[in-house]
Amino acid sequence: MAFDQRKLEKEFVFAGKGTAAELLTELDQIAALEKKGALKPRRVRQAALAVFMILSVVWVKLDNPLMLVLAIVVPIGLFIYSLFLGWGPVLHPRVELLKLALNALNQDAGKKTRFDVMLRLQEKTESVKGPGTGIYTRDSWLTLSGRLGDGTVISEAYIDLLRERSKRGRSGKTKYKKRRQTMVRVQLDYDRERYGDASVAAARVQAPFRPSTAAGPVLYKAVQTTDRMIAVKALVQESPAPTNLHAVTEGVLLGAYRILNLARRGVVATGRAS
Repeated sequence: MAFDQRKLEKEFVFAGKGTAAELLTELDQIAALEKKGALKPRRVRQAALAVFMILSVVWVKLDNPLMLVLAIVVPIGLFIYSLFLGWGPVLHPRVELLKLALNALNQDAGKKTRFDVMLRLQEKTESVKGPGTGIYTRDSWLTLSGRLGDGTVISEAYIDLLRERSKRGRSGKTKYKKRRQTMVRVQLDYDRERYGDASVAAARVQAPFRPSTAAGPVLYKAVQTTDRMIAVKALVQESPAPTNLHAVTEGVLLGAYRILNLARRGVVATGRAS
């Protein structure tokens, strides 16, 4: 099995390792598992109703006060228990983004290449420090890594950054304002024997990272190129659709390979890695 089904059902986390084709097949099962999980609380509530009816009949026939207590307490207990079952809302746009990423990477990797993935199907935030006043939280919901056909190891991460601020108006009412941004992190650990020192080539390329205009406002927070890796952090100012987030990642990869291809030409021309 390419993914951990137990982790999926208990923690709503899709985690696994497999080829892009295997992982894409497993992702298609999420909808079926979601439907199956939604049946559990419904069945428990149906059982609660059946228990209430049976105990009520027994109470009427036996005129036993204990049966009346059980007819009330047991169904209520089953109903409360049902509230902790089931899946709840699954964030399917996240699933769609992972599918887009796997389909794209599958074209640049061999059929036997295996990828490590971790996808949170529900929001899970943690508090972080932020500038100024307000409540800052983050939700790291997708990580993906694998090796491409040229030997480059790619790592991707998607993190939602949330800020909530409150402001009291003249009327005395408190208004809350929320802002959500998505941080896209992409790192390429490339083969130095193949590409040489890409930091030399990076200095010769002007503005290599140009995200698609469809992706919305994008701010590059950090771009780092060394003799071993290229790492980029792009902050998407709005919460875009999966296709737009994917466009940001594709823009980063396109820019990174502009640098790597230039570095590769230098290796071919000199016959050695700088």
